[in-house]
Amino acid sequence: MMSTGRFLSTTGGVWSRGVGYLGCLGHGDWAERELLEEVAVGARSVSAGWAHSASIIDDKVHIWGRPLDPPSSALQLARAHAVSPLVSGAVNAASFFFDVARTLSLAPRLLDEVPAQSVVCGAGVTVVLGAAGDLLVAGSNDFGQCGVGKRSTVVESLSAVRVESPVKGVALGFRHGLAVGIDGRVWAWGKNENGQLGLGSRDPALAPERVPELAGVVSVACGLSHSAALTEAGEVFVWGKLRGTQVTNREPLLFGDALSPRGLPLQTSASYRGRAPRAPATAVACSAFHTVLVDADSTVWVLGLERRTRHMVSAPRPLAGLPSSTTLALRSGIDSVALFDPQSPTTPVFGPSLEPEGCVATELHPPIVGARFLDVSVGWKHALALVTTTKEESP
Repeated sequence: MMSTGRFLSTTGGVWSRGVGYLGCLGHGDWAERELLEEVAVGARSVSAGWAHSASIIDDKVHIWGRPLDPPSSALQLARAHAVSPLVSGAVNAASFFFDVARTLSLAPRLLDEVPAQSVVCGAGVTVVLGAAGDLLVAGSNDFGQCGVGKRSTVVESLSAVRVESPVKGVALGFRHGLAVGIDGRVWAWGKNENGQLGLGSRDPALAPERVPELAGVVSVACGLSHSAALTEAGEVFVWGKLRGTQVTNREPLLFGDALSPRGLPLQTSASYRGRAPRAPATAVACSAFHTVLVDADSTVWVLGLERRTRHMVSAPRPLAGLPSSTTLALRSGIDSVALFDPQSPTTPVFGPSLEPEGCVATELHPPIVGARFLDVSVGWKHALALVTTTKEESP
């Protein structure tokens, strides 16, 4: 759009908010940010993990925070901060002093020169999807969650993950990972005590193994110890730890550990009565304890743990309170799934919240004046957004 004597330019950047003591916001300090603030420009593919973050900036992978620390370290630091910020401050000072390899960074640093499509952060693990569909990984590996074929305390530098097909998508859980190939097949690796790998057993996989029951998959998602997949036909499969914390003698089908993928019941047009998702599904995502899907009517449905009661909701509930005029994008996260409209500058970022009264949309981030959310990633105690802003400049 042109105007007399001026023109509009569009820039994209990484913005972050959340707690500061983990060092994963990227602003160069330990300060907390209640609202999103810009970290860097010229970015794409943002991802927030447990205690680190990553993005492709100027077409190269950059990382910040604690990328090699296991999640137990982040949990211990959170407990120390709860006692006193002075305690966490002392821990952070010691971390910098003993960080000989300089892996801890408060601002984005170049991870590798490798050409990359995207980057994904998990619980102390980072996976880079290369330009040719190859996978590179670094991070905590005590349960084989890096997928490099062996256990070790840490994989310090980017190492290859061997998958039989070029990869188009990756998801990371707490200690497991999934990859979907361009041929629609799915591979899984890492910890498997709840069946989150979908291999029909509880045996771990130190290197990627094909999930035999899945084909024609377009996307995958991981929760803490469960997984989900969406097929070309609009089917949704879930597996892993799907049980709640309550004891009941009338457990629905989806309670318990599913060691292999199970199809989520969807209503066809002929049988549709509005009480369940309508086939075909168009998107699926996971947070730590929830699975979220979008059905053929663009209705968002949620199943998982109620926040207050800790009861399992095994039958999907429709999400209320969303703007009716928007088409929301769906992104997996650790603390919450993110729902946002990449076409609207006035729509905030939402997260689904399962309560005993029903499923409601909770605002995660308010709109940014003069900006649109292109992507959002919700980590453990922080969040990243890929934001495009439009500003007027002189010619």
